[in-house]
Amino acid sequence: MYPIDERDLVVELNDVPKPRGGAPMPLVLADDVILVLSYLLQEVGVGEDRNAGVAILEFHAPLMHLLGPPNDEAMRGHPLWRRGLDSYGACRVEQSSLLRRIAVMNYVHPRNDPAAFDEFHHYILTFEDSTFECIAKSYTKSIDRAASDDERWRRMMSLVRARNEALRS
Repeated sequence: MYPIDERDLVVELNDVPKPRGGAPMPLVLADDVILVLSYLLQEVGVGEDRNAGVAILEFHAPLMHLLGPPNDEAMRGHPLWRRGLDSYGACRVEQSSLLRRIAVMNYVHPRNDPAAFDEFHHYILTFEDSTFECIAKSYTKSIDRAASDDERWRRMMSLVRARNEALRS
């Protein structure tokens, strides 16, 4: 992991759909311009009308991302746990130590502009078996009806293609 200091502040993202318990099956697709994360939501409805739904988050201008430990049982080992990071949630880290470290690494770049990093944010989503972290400029979200893994993958690919086509035109 990474060290934090007294400035890191965890703020819950109330507009991001919570992942389901059990196996939300997070799936990441990324390039240098966009990162798409999808995961399964809690089932709603009754009988045959039950639909878990799929959350799809697009992170714009991602600098970096992680998907891995800790899981929900080891969340207390994450450096931001004492700052409010919790299982099965979504948050933004204000004054992120991780983002500040990335900015420091960039000081050696011949055209370094420290102010450019002011546009970025540190996002964290916690799942049962893993934690997702991303440094990006912004995100958008949508919810799709539950679909097969192939349909979910195609939807994610279409978002990446659309973003890349928009940049070329």
